[in-house]
Amino acid sequence: MTAQVIFFVETIIDADRLHAYQIAARPTLEEAGGRVSVAYGKQEVVEGAPLAGVVVLEFPTYEAAHAWYHSPGYTKAAEIRKTGGAVCHAVIVQGRAA
Repeated sequence: MTAQVIFFVETIIDADRLHAYQIAARPTLEEAGGRVSVAYGKQEVVEGAPLAGVVVLEFPTYEAAHAWYHSPGYTKAAEIRKTGGAVCHAVIVQGRAA
């Protein structure tokens, strides 16, 4: 059963720093078997506060998504975003069988 890591980007503080995070995070995502499903596409917030963007990453399993997010490589990359790149909420969500 697939799983997604969904980032709700509230505010982009420094676009260059956010870009550096994306470059650092990409190899960790690929190594974990994940892929970018949605990244900053056209959006309409229909409930809640406006967002700067939404990113959805897909993994083969919940365990793979969890392991990626908490891996040493991604943790190091995430620090770039968390220290002046962007303010986000993130959630790991398990899909369900169709």
